[in-house]
Amino acid sequence: MNLLNFSKANCKNCYKCLRTCQVKAVKIKNDQAGIVEDRCIGCGQCLVICPQDARNIKSDLEDVKSAIKQNKRVIASIAPSFAGAFDLQAAGNLVSALKVLGFSIVEETAVGAEVVAQLYDKAIKSHKEKNLFTTCCPSANYLIDTYYPSLTKYLIPVVSPMLAHGKVLKQSYGYDSYVVFIGPCTAKKIEAVSFQHEGTIDAVLTFEELSKWLLEEELDMNTLQPQGFDATAGMNGQTYPIIGGVLDSFDNSPSYEKLRVHGIAECMEALKSIEEGSLEGVCVEFNVCAGGCINGPGMPKGEKDYYKRQKRVKK
Repeated sequence: MNLLNFSKANCKNCYKCLRTCQVKAVKIKNDQAGIVEDRCIGCGQCLVICPQDARNIKSDLEDVKSAIKQNKRVIASIAPSFAGAFDLQAAGNLVSALKVLGFSIVEETAVGAEVVAQLYDKAIKSHKEKNLFTTCCPSANYLIDTYYPSLTKYLIPVVSPMLAHGKVLKQSYGYDSYVVFIGPCTAKKIEAVSFQHEGTIDAVLTFEELSKWLLEEELDMNTLQPQGFDATAGMNGQTYPIIGGVLDSFDNSPSYEKLRVHGIAECMEALKSIEEGSLEGVCVEFNVCAGGCINGPGMPKGEKDYYKRQKRVKK
């Protein structure tokens, strides 16, 4: 698949990526860093830490531009962490910018998150497992599947908000629509092309890719007249990128203790405790990005202040 890797031209053999990877999915061969795909969980942290910016993330941008030129019905599904990615005067400024770029329809991925919340609510009341794990973070799912396979039975069998929204969009606007997810996550690129979800999401762009595209077009979002989303969500869906937002979106059974775990090392520690039986009776929200989705590897590089991003999303 090779969706994430290092650029050979820029790698300076500093070993930072090797030391950063918690799942040992980075190798150094002939003084060149590389990702071991069958061990990788797609979190992108090794690419973020690289001081040489030796990143090679497969981009769907040219495919998106081509779909627009072909006059396809191109639909944007925007992750609710967008407010943390861009310093906007109003949310509608982003909608207007995407319409200028050629998107026909712009909706919040949080619409899919609300569908997921409803399904979680049903699942938690019917499941008899002693633990339950939310499944919104694809990297967390890959971590469990690859390194803690005995715990996969605790994964709530519900797709992520991106996939849920993609299915809703295809049903609403036609299966010939070209759906583009735009968000802060590199693992979404892997999730979108996995065989069981093929055709639900046609392309994935990170906020960083969108930021570069806007720069290329010399488009300042805050100079545009704000437009409303073609479909928006309520508070339950919009809080998903903030730690605890997933668990707070549905009614938890009193038989489960809510547990919010973020950061790869912390996720692995919690999973080990559950595997050993020292932690039981929990409904866990796993997120491999420390600080949640608003701290994802696909955020634009210019904004380093995590708490500023968090404040903007909450606002």
